[in-house]
Amino acid sequence: MFLPKYPDNPTPPPAHFHTPADPALLRGRVPAVNVNTGAVVALITGGVVLTALLAAVAVSAVSVAIAAVVLRSLFREHHRRHTASLGRISATKATPAPIPARARRSV
Repeated sequence: MFLPKYPDNPTPPPAHFHTPADPALLRGRVPAVNVNTGAVVALITGGVVLTALLAAVAVSAVSVAIAAVVLRSLFREHHRRHTASLGRISATKATPAPIPARARRSV
């Protein structure tokens, strides 16, 4: 019924033709960059300061981690000694006497 109509030439001609330009024209003039000594000194100083700050943070983090491990070890040892001494005390004591009936509360 409806049939599509195809063009006679399946590939259209390009709309823009590329012509190679002269490389000397493409390069043109590059502006000269002037770097003075003050800028170089400021850049190096900034790098040294930032590196020193990073090293200080790293040393602080390591010392906090070491302190945490030492405190954990001390608390663990204290807890072991405390629970062990409680076990020895309760083993040496006699069993508690029963509470008399008149001292008991009824709920």
